[in-house]
Order: sequence, then C-alpha cells, then structure tokens
Amino acid sequence: MMNIQPRVIYKCFILLLFTLVFGCKEKQKSLSVYNDTFDSFLTKSVIDIRYNTPPSFEEYKDGLSKKAVLIRPDSISKLKLFVVQTSSDNYLVSYKNYLPKDYKNIIKNSSTEISYVPEKTTVFSNHNFAVKIIEEKDIKSFKRSEEFSGNNVGGILYFSKMIINKEHNKAMVYVSWFKEKLNGSSSIILFKREKENWVINEVVAISVS
Repeated sequence: MMNIQPRVIYKCFILLLFTLVFGCKEKQKSLSVYNDTFDSFLTKSVIDIRYNTPPSFEEYKDGLSKKAVLIRPDSISKLKLFVVQTSSDNYLVSYKNYLPKDYKNIIKNSSTEISYVPEKTTVFSNHNFAVKIIEEKDIKSFKRSEEFSGNNVGGILYFSKMIINKEHNKAMVYVSWFKEKLNGSSSIILFKREKENWVINEVVAISVS
C-alpha cells in the first residue's frame, strides 16, 4: 500500500502539470490571435450606418476591403457592439466548400478548437467601437433590454470557436452579425501568422440579409 500511493500521487501530479501547461498554451494562442486581429476585424468589417456608405455586393464579396471609409466625426458616440462566444455547431464544416484548399485541409485534419475571444475578456474599446462581451444564455433577454436600443447600438456579433492548424500558422472562425430580423450577415474569417503576428488573410462572405 505504501509503495502504490506515491506512484498514484506522482501520476496525478504529472497529469495536472500537463493539463495546466497545455491549457495555458491553448489560451495563449487564442489571446495572440484575438489581440492581433480583433481591432482590425472590427475596422474592416463592421459598417457604421450612421455615417458610412454600405458597400456594394461586389465589394462585400471581396471581403469589404474596397468600401470607402469616411472620417468619423468626433461628435458621434462610439458604436456599441455586443459579442457572444458561441459553440461551433459545425459551422465551419458546413461551409468548407467556400474556403480555399489550404483552409479546407485544416478542417479535414484533426485540428485544435479553441476560443477566439479569451475567457477573461469582458470589454474592448477603440476610437470607433465600444464592445461588451455577453453570455449566450442571456441573448433573448438582452435583445429586449434598454441597452440594446438606440441609434448608437451596432448589433450583436456571434463568434464560433476557432479552429487552428497543427503548425499554428493558420486559423479560422465563423462570425455572424445581427441587428434586426432582416439586417445581418455571416462570414468566415481566415487568419494566418506572419512572423510573430497574426493577420486577417481573408474574410469569406457567406450570407447577407
């Protein structure tokens, strides 16, 4: 009995150590992609209809990169956005035919699925946007709340879990945006790692309503 107990304790210690190290590495990957790309994604993809001209269909199909951005008047409040981290529910698998071949292979091979929005992140702010992270279970009641009303509300962004390849140099996440019943869109964001930083490689449009 005395010989078995130390071995059991040792194995438990090794398992705990592995879990902590692996978990920290996965969270670090998520934090890196988020920190490097989230601001860029909002700036390139979220249209503030209070002063911006919506892109044409061709511009949207090309990832919104061609849309004309007007200078934001300082008198306009930051656009309020609400972000929900939701389960993947096979979104990326369902729309894999929309993807370039090298990104299809990420789905085909056993890749790691982690959160795009880090767990401890609750708010985000830049010159144009004020972002608040909300829980998926609170969406229904939140849509009826006063916080979700008014001209300064830009809607809800739903981010799926992110899939990252084994080499840790490519990743993707499904995102959908909703403001009203017939006012929304969905797309897949393709990330790639360039040297030490992650960048948005492409935004693949899936639907517009």
